[in-house]
Amino acid sequence: MTLNVEVGEYHPEHLSRGAQIAIHSPYDVPSPMSDGQLLNLGAIYRFYVRLSRLQLLPAPYKSRCRDYMSEWQANGGKGPVTQKMCKEKCKLDKSLEFFGCADRKINYPHNETLCQMGKS
Repeated sequence: MTLNVEVGEYHPEHLSRGAQIAIHSPYDVPSPMSDGQLLNLGAIYRFYVRLSRLQLLPAPYKSRCRDYMSEWQANGGKGPVTQKMCKEKCKLDKSLEFFGCADRKINYPHNETLCQMGKS
């Protein structure tokens, strides 16, 4: 894969220039800023990707697992699809309940109003 980052598209010049990238599962929605890697201009990077599968035992084992994909499909393609996303959605829901806005540190996709600095 070649990523062509155009230097002329960055403004102002005093800010760091590069690209933020996050390679992830199709069932995860990471924030490239907190979970990603900064790619500096003019450098060559190699990324090695491997596929892994975690297969958990079915009931009666007490893994407290949920079938996120079935829940996601039943909900019309909306909602968390991993335990990590489920925790972040819970944080978002609580932030909205207590503060009426979304804490900036919450890593879950949303269109809510972000809290002002120091409010949440």
